[in-house]
Amino acid sequence: MRFYLDENVPEAIATFLKKHHFDVLTAEEAGNRHRTDAEHLTFAARTGRCLVTFNVIHFKPLGDAAIRRQEPHAGILFILGSFRGSEIRRMGEALLQIRTQYPNGLGEYVVMYLPRSK
Repeated sequence: MRFYLDENVPEAIATFLKKHHFDVLTAEEAGNRHRTDAEHLTFAARTGRCLVTFNVIHFKPLGDAAIRRQEPHAGILFILGSFRGSEIRRMGEALLQIRTQYPNGLGEYVVMYLPRSK
């Protein structure tokens, strides 16, 4: 499973994931800072990466629109506000679980909410 972290996801999460041998690319690394949300989703889709974001308000409608237009993406994974910004390890562990459950990716059009690990 390959991830693309939009610019709202803290760099510390990318660092945690890379230490666990994730294939992860940040918006910064991709040269995509200050792009629109639609551009982030298009980039993630084009590169076959699941988009990881906190931004449910903007990306949920974009995911719905992609379905209506039949423009597949590689999945959108929302980190909900139930995670505090300081819970980097907990978010990383939840992403580890997702990668284990979906080693080949979420699949086209799949939208998922990151569960809190116990």
